[in-house]
Amino acid sequence: YKNDNELNIGTSAQKMLEICPEVVKTNKDGFMMVDYSKLSLLALRGIRLQQNKIKSLEKKISDLDERLKRLEK
Repeated sequence: YKNDNELNIGTSAQKMLEICPEVVKTNKDGFMMVDYSKLSLLALRGIRLQQNKIKSLEKKISDLDERLKRLEK
């Protein structure tokens, strides 16, 4: 969204409440806000998990390639 000619990037607390409620805080007036420091940590953890999965799949592909080469001989 744009505020005072400055572009800001974010997400609504209501949307995050559905997806990841642990990153949403509510102040004393009942206004919800996203705790971006928590969101950043969750995003980094997700990236780490994805990287581990990618490495695992790459290993599996490599193993299958080797197996296929042996079978084709």
